Amino acid sequence: MSNVSSLHRIPSTPYEDATAYLRRWRQYEPGDAIPRAVLPVFVADHVPLADRREGCVVFFHDGGRDRPPVLAVVPDGPSDPTEEECLGMVTGYLTRIAGYDGYGDLGGLRVGLLLHRRGPARVTDLDRRWRRAVDDAASAVRVTVLGVCARTWSGAVVAIPRGRAGSEE
Repeated sequence: MSNVSSLHRIPSTPYEDATAYLRRWRQYEPGDAIPRAVLPVFVADHVPLADRREGCVVFFHDGGRDRPPVLAVVPDGPSDPTEEECLGMVTGYLTRIAGYDGYGDLGGLRVGLLLHRRGPARVTDLDRRWRRAVDDAASAVRVTVLGVCARTWSGAVVAIPRGRAGSEE
């Protein structure tokens, strides 16, 4: 593969930054383990382009209990959901996971969420709503949060930290 520093800027499509993708993943070979710390970004970079649109929400978990990782794409989610809508979607996802064979108790599972939105490449109020929903639902069923991030129209991946900081907008 060519060295990214020698590449010209690759044209981007909505919710994609191919140059950043190459920069992030060039050191990995097929089959390499992806460190847990970068798993949310890995998920963001591997959602099919056809599913990347405003409102798309991607749930993922690392499998736990010797099961394979799972990626669940909700392509037509709300673009500006309320706190209750965010919590309802996250709770619904965790409830479905619990319904699968052997997942009745979700303790030990590690989950994450990726949302697709328009707007700046910084944390927004919408991002905070999703993060609170994931943290609240995860706490209620004793699962660990791997990460929550937003993919912007420009292709930026924004990590949404834990916390209840005030509005920036």
